[in-house]
Amino acid sequence: MRILVLNATGPALLGSSYARAFRKLGHEVVQYDPVNLLNEDPLYRNRYSRRLLERSLLARNEGKLVRKLLSFDADLIWVGKGQWALPGLWRALKDARPRSVLVNYNSDDPVTTYSRGANAPWVTEAIGCFDLFCTFKPDIVSDLRKHGAKEVAVLPFAWDEDALPRAEAAEMRYDVLFLANGDEYRAKILVEILADPRTVDWRFGIFGHWRRSGNARLDALARPMPFAQEQIPAAMAAAVVSLNVLREQNLTNHNLRTFEIPGAGGLSLSQYTAEQDRFFPRNQAALYFDTPTEAVDEVLAIRNDPDRRARMVEAAGKIAQQHRFVDRARALLDAVSELAPVAGGEPPMKKSGAMS
Repeated sequence: MRILVLNATGPALLGSSYARAFRKLGHEVVQYDPVNLLNEDPLYRNRYSRRLLERSLLARNEGKLVRKLLSFDADLIWVGKGQWALPGLWRALKDARPRSVLVNYNSDDPVTTYSRGANAPWVTEAIGCFDLFCTFKPDIVSDLRKHGAKEVAVLPFAWDEDALPRAEAAEMRYDVLFLANGDEYRAKILVEILADPRTVDWRFGIFGHWRRSGNARLDALARPMPFAQEQIPAAMAAAVVSLNVLREQNLTNHNLRTFEIPGAGGLSLSQYTAEQDRFFPRNQAALYFDTPTEAVDEVLAIRNDPDRRARMVEAAGKIAQQHRFVDRARALLDAVSELAPVAGGEPPMKKSGAMS
């Protein structure tokens, strides 16, 4: 099958993970980032004018973007969020290529207001344009259907063993490693952990994009990411725990780190959710906390018990092997194969030659 993946093309981004997975399953894949074409428009390229005029700029560039996308003769088009397109673009593609299956995977929540990029009004308006809409959040399926989704597949995140290959345990460099971008909610959790007097001599690694919080200790510790992508697994393996503080919109669900930490060889200490516990059982394959005080308790206990930590890391790694992106890609293609036939009675996908 010929698959076109429309998403930013960084090696660790979701679209790249799916592209690699589709290739492993024997499909022919082309990745393309439509924002590259939009950036030819100087008003779109300028972030200030884009924020003010984004919808009108997308509309005026829609024609050339449709022509570009139609140059790829794909059986399936996988779209990551699609915030760079208005609903008219998807309708134009479907009119021109009715047998191409349109699939959207939204890694945020397109029916709430948590993320500007994922929740622009036209992203929500476009939900019904796709043959299959994929989400990692089972609790928004009914909302997606209310917004016009034809078919919905719940596909959790996964571990990308190519982007984050498993690392062996080494000498512990950190007691707590937190690799994530900051926000007000995450800063609040970290400030409370750092305020606990039991953490005064801990080795923290807090890396990502962080604004100053006003807390002296957090602001001194939070630094830009010092690791290249290929160095992240070794850093996780060399931490007593890798902290996973969920974003507010995921407090009942999971995130990429749910799978990446155990896959890469680390031990996850995450805010508790029943969903994560089903994947990685508590005290067997992950540690969980409900309050910052409980997080400190868990670190103190596990750093004094390296044998227990090693057993949990091994168990978690085995579970992560069952949750790779190739497994998610296979499930997605199974869902596509069950879609209703397109007009004319033909199946929604067909075998064909090379993609342009």
